[in-house]
Amino acid sequence: REAGWGNVHVVRGDATRLPIADEGFDAVYAAMSLTATADPVAAVDAAHDALRPGGRLAVLDARPFQHWPLRLLNLVLVPLFRATTDWAPDADVPAAIERRFEDVTVTNYTDGTLFVAAGRRPA
Repeated sequence: REAGWGNVHVVRGDATRLPIADEGFDAVYAAMSLTATADPVAAVDAAHDALRPGGRLAVLDARPFQHWPLRLLNLVLVPLFRATTDWAPDADVPAAIERRFEDVTVTNYTDGTLFVAAGRRPA
């Protein structure tokens, strides 16, 4: 399903198999959604393919605690969130972005549980 406002279009579909032509978009933004897909790395790849050369990707998402001693909380939180949501905490979304994009920045918040990652598709 698609909705549009001038030069902005919102497309709803499977994030790993986008129903759009390759290299058709200037930017892709995903907020708290990539790690809720069945294959977050494939979703990063699809976003890459959807972007024109030089296009930008921006992602806000979550992952388990990254450092001791807060990592102990993962023993409870990860199974709880897996059971109650579609969260895929094992996927390393920042690493997937770093593999496919240039000029990548990753900013971590809350001991790395929240992150903002951005990159540019190579020209």
